[in-house]
Parts: sequence; structure tokens; C-alpha cells
Amino acid sequence: MAVDENFLRAWRLILKSPEMYRRGFESGMSLPPLPQLSIFSRVYVLGMGGSGIVGDIVSGLKQRDSKVVVEPVKSMSVPPNVGPNSFVVVVSYSGNTTETNWAYIDAFSRNAFVVGVSSGGRLTESMKMKGLEVVEVSKGLQPRYAVPEMVGVVYGILTPFDGFNPREFLKTIDELEAYAKDFEDMTRNAAVELAEKLVDKPVIIIGPEHLSSVLHRFKCQLNENSKHPAYYAVVPEAFHNELEGWTMIEKFSYVFLRSGYEHPMISEALDWAEEHLRKSHADVFRLFVKSSSRQAELVKLIFFTDVVTVALARAKHVDPFALKTIPQLRPLLRKYLP
Repeated sequence: MAVDENFLRAWRLILKSPEMYRRGFESGMSLPPLPQLSIFSRVYVLGMGGSGIVGDIVSGLKQRDSKVVVEPVKSMSVPPNVGPNSFVVVVSYSGNTTETNWAYIDAFSRNAFVVGVSSGGRLTESMKMKGLEVVEVSKGLQPRYAVPEMVGVVYGILTPFDGFNPREFLKTIDELEAYAKDFEDMTRNAAVELAEKLVDKPVIIIGPEHLSSVLHRFKCQLNENSKHPAYYAVVPEAFHNELEGWTMIEKFSYVFLRSGYEHPMISEALDWAEEHLRKSHADVFRLFVKSSSRQAELVKLIFFTDVVTVALARAKHVDPFALKTIPQLRPLLRKYLP
């Protein structure tokens, strides 16, 4: 059955995440030497969808004491302060993402320093014609499955900047590789068990701000891989508004992504929220992974939640690769490709 075959293929791709991070990292490191970094006040990472989450993850992987600001941009234009002192990384797996191509043109017109990450398409063609550097990634994947490689590329490109340590990155991926071995059995593991409990209800994902990239990634993977409605809430902001809207509690499953690096106030508030929902007879689940660093925690949680979404696709008998609705809209967007 095609769904079962694609489940196996998706699972194996996720298990290859450590290898993909490393391959991308090596490609990013192979760029020619960058110009004087002191001129750059900020790094912008442009992208949409699977390519867009790359900027969020790379920002989360940056060393905490770094003064470099990494700003993801998911728009048809770049912020008004982008200019000659801006370092811009344009990420479009296909190279044909309409919004990203327009944002790239906007950045280039403002004389920003621009590099690209893509597997081909209009973006690669345009950048090469302008003499700009493009790191090409493996072809033949859907963007969301190429995320580890693209993250590795962007991290590799940014290693000359403060806060992007090659040795620490590779140590983080080594830790992920050891963790991933626990998921080689596709029939029974913690991710499969959680997926089977999420089948019947929309999912609300809650977690601390420093894990916002994981919350967003999990939500998007549930949408695309599992064809499942999902939403996420970032704490502490959600405790000042969204919390009051949890009024149809029994209609949702609540997944808390917990961290070993939470502020004590955040930990207490999240504990309270979990208990509040349980008292209201909600389906509440907690995810936590042991890790040696914030960066290792982040990639391990991304890995775990990716596995959950593919296991949920299998439980629902849906194809974790095929998309039905997004491709219906895509031709309309592509009409506006520059």
C-alpha cells in the first residue's frame, strides 16, 4: 500500500536527520570567505513554509550570549532597515517560492549582502546571473523533509559570526544521532505511543519562548504530514490572553513541550496550566528530552515531534508526503513569480 511505503520512506528520512545536518553544515562552510563581518548589524533569513522555518531554528541554535540578531523574514518584502549593513540569507528549497523571490529582489535592490540556499529554480538562476553565491542542497525532497540539511547549510554559512560555533554544532548533532537510535524500531516507541493518542482531536501545543521554533515546526508538521489541525501557544505571552480562550477544553488535545532550561516562573506557570487542564478532564501530554545544552534539546525535540507526525499519519492512514489543498493554491501564487 502506497501510504505504508511512504510512511517507511518518511521515517527513514527523519532517522537520517543527523547526516543531513552534517552534510548541509559542510556545504555551508565551503562558501568563499565572507567580507568584513563587522559591517553587518543584523542577519536576515528569508523563506516561506518548510524553507521559512530554517531561520527560526537557526536563531534558536545561536549561542545565547551572542550579540548577533538573526531575524526570520516570511514576507514578500524585507524590513525597511535592510541595507548595505545587512547580511541576508535567502532560503527557498524549490527556488520558485513567489514571496521569497520578491523578498530577495527587495534585499538585493537595497544593496544588502545576499547569499542563497536552494536546490535550483528561478532563485538559483537569478542569483548566479548576478554573481551571487548559492549553496545548492539535495534535490528530490519536499521542503519540510529537507529542513535539517538547510539548517546545517545556514549554520555553516554563519559560522564566521559570533555565536555560531562549528565544534558546538557538531557536538549537538552527535548527541542527536545517539538519541535517534532509540527510534529505529517503527512499531513501538514513545513517539508512536503519543501519536496514537492524538488521532481524534485537534492539537494545541504549548511551550516556552525559547522553544518557539519547535512549537511552530511541530504545528506545521502536524498540518502537512498528518493532515491534522494544530495550533501553538508561546509562553509567557499565551498566559496573558489565550489561556482565557480555553473554554472547549474537551475538544482538544494539549501537548506541553517542556524544557530543562525554563525560568522558574515559567516552570511554575506551565505546571499550573497542565494541572488546570487535567482538572477539567482534558487530554494533556508532556514532552521532555534530556540534553546537554539548549541547542541539543532543540534539535532532539524537533526530531521527536517529526517522528510523532509521521506516526500519526500512519495511524490516520494518510500519506505523509502527499499534499491535496496547498497544491490547488500554488498555481495562483506562481502567477506572480518575478
